Amino acid sequence: MSRIPLTITLTGFFLLSVPLRAQSISTRLDGTVFDTSGNPIQGATVTATDESMGWSTQVTSDAEGHYVFPALRAAVYTVAAQADRFKGVIRRQVSLVRPNNVTENFVLQPGNPTEADEEVEAHEPLPQTDAQIAGSFARRELDALPLITRDPLSLAVYQPGVQIAGGNEAASTVNGNRQGSNVVAMDGVSVSDPVNPRLGTSVISTNPDAIREVRIVTDGAKAEYGQYAGGQVMLMTRSGTNAWHGSVFDYFRSKMLTAGDFFTNSQSFIDVNNGPLDQAKPHFQQNIYGGTLSGPISQNKTFVFGNYEGRYTTQQQLINNFVLTPLAKAGIFQYYTPGTTTLQSYDIVSNDPRKLGIDPTVKSNLAKLPDPNNTTIGDRLNVEGYVFNSPANSNDNQATVRIDHALTATQH
Repeated sequence: MSRIPLTITLTGFFLLSVPLRAQSISTRLDGTVFDTSGNPIQGATVTATDESMGWSTQVTSDAEGHYVFPALRAAVYTVAAQADRFKGVIRRQVSLVRPNNVTENFVLQPGNPTEADEEVEAHEPLPQTDAQIAGSFARRELDALPLITRDPLSLAVYQPGVQIAGGNEAASTVNGNRQGSNVVAMDGVSVSDPVNPRLGTSVISTNPDAIREVRIVTDGAKAEYGQYAGGQVMLMTRSGTNAWHGSVFDYFRSKMLTAGDFFTNSQSFIDVNNGPLDQAKPHFQQNIYGGTLSGPISQNKTFVFGNYEGRYTTQQQLINNFVLTPLAKAGIFQYYTPGTTTLQSYDIVSNDPRKLGIDPTVKSNLAKLPDPNNTTIGDRLNVEGYVFNSPANSNDNQATVRIDHALTATQH
């Protein structure tokens, strides 16, 4: 019986907040059924079965032997071809994991259709060529690549045509288009920030354990993508299968295991006594933890895939701020007369005609300000720098649930 897959993806916060702009996340499979003489076979039945879920759908070849599955869910399939007065052929492990147009032809031997089907070793299907410039990363590649932030969107900026924004890679542009011309879509639905869309950001979790494939189109996108002139980043999520599977993970980072970054190490601070300032490496400790669970709610019919990711970070950032010098806090300001190198000073307290001095409240607040510990910023007269490690902690929790249900031909 033919079944039509229905997929529902749930998240706790984005269902009603993003525009629903559909994009192609399916694979088009077509081909021709021939006999051994090269003549097309009309009326041959071609069946494609999802090996992980057991879903199947059938089509019939036309007068020219041509068949087509216009929109198969990206997966690994068993494809079988049968016809009257011919032995059937089964081709297993047909990989259709990437959205594309794929051709798979069959040659049937004359014989009794009731005889055992002949199994043919599947080869990697050759996608039809097009003018798109695109890159893709399957699940195995996502597991192997060093994603320090565990965000597969970070791979988008390293594709052809991307102009990387140094220091803020998420703000990178594609082929000279505006930053807002890029889009990120998950299972065909836009998950870009609707206010500030960027190439490397999403409004929902992109835990690589929940992603089946990432595809980035930077040029030559087909009309099916639509509306965006920049980069098209498509995320395809994993789904449940007929067997229960699960995983747990905890990625730990600490300053004890991490070298200081280039920008911190490159800053040479000089203290007020003209000696080197030894600034400790900022504190950093991060745990990215979570897990996945997937399996059948109903065998061959309804499947669920759940994903949770928590991110707990305690860290410090190196800050260098302007502060008043001790003399300035006492009301004595220094300056150079224009056109000279003579240092002048002006004492506000002694020049106060009412001899009131500094207001006690102001004096108390000034006493709370730290004295400068470096001269890399400021005018070195009244204002100098104070470098310190500032806390910048964060705690995030995100979860996604995907439910796939097979509708029968009478239910769609």
